[in-house]
Amino acid sequence: MKFYDIKNNENGQSLIEFVLILPILLLLVLGMIEYGWLLNGKITLNSAAREGARVGVVLNVPEEERKEKILDTINDTIDLSGMTIEEDDLQVTEENDDIENIRDIIVEVNCELEPIIGLYLTEPVPMKSVARMRRE
Repeated sequence: MKFYDIKNNENGQSLIEFVLILPILLLLVLGMIEYGWLLNGKITLNSAAREGARVGVVLNVPEEERKEKILDTINDTIDLSGMTIEEDDLQVTEENDDIENIRDIIVEVNCELEPIIGLYLTEPVPMKSVARMRRE
């Protein structure tokens, strides 16, 4: 081979470019996966709180039993999300206004979601959701 043939040989150039770009590409993809996991957890928690409030509005049972049914509904809704809600994480309040005849059920759910990758976030992320529904 002559000197000018080696200089114009570009067989390894694309491999070197790929090796240089790969870490940046991996960081971006892993960040998107982590963000999507956390966003999915927040959406699931909002949906669970809404379902719990709906159950609280529909059922005409004593307050202790209502909280238990709401907790069961919330845990059924978030079953596959990696979260679990304990009784201490759930707050159910009833707001009554006799003047305007308004009766609201307020369900507040707190939990922590573990990161799926753990590259950017190493600690559990606290999440909170509040749902309010009117009893009619």
